[in-house]
Amino acid sequence: SYNGVSMVWPREIAPFLVEIVPLNVTHEETRTLSEDLYTILVGKNISVLLDDRDERAGVKFKDADLFGAPIEVVVGEKNLKDGFVEIRVRDKGMVEKVPVGEITAYIFDACDG
Repeated sequence: SYNGVSMVWPREIAPFLVEIVPLNVTHEETRTLSEDLYTILVGKNISVLLDDRDERAGVKFKDADLFGAPIEVVVGEKNLKDGFVEIRVRDKGMVEKVPVGEITAYIFDACDG
């Protein structure tokens, strides 16, 4: 489970329901998957923030904690190479590695929860 100490907005008032955190935006597969996922979620009227800055992972995680999105999608090269992304459903204290082909279904389900 995710034991990070950070603020998580209640879903009803969260500025963004989902935050996508690509850890290395210079890695083409990471960037492409993150941008495609952003486009899909926006198309489904889900409020989403894409942190596409070229910053260190630690900076992005610290900022993500401050933004407080209930659902955080971490796209990293290592997990991606194994066919997964990490999804943190922060308001439920859950962290799961989700296969790339199941990301959108998992997020839609988590958004309804």
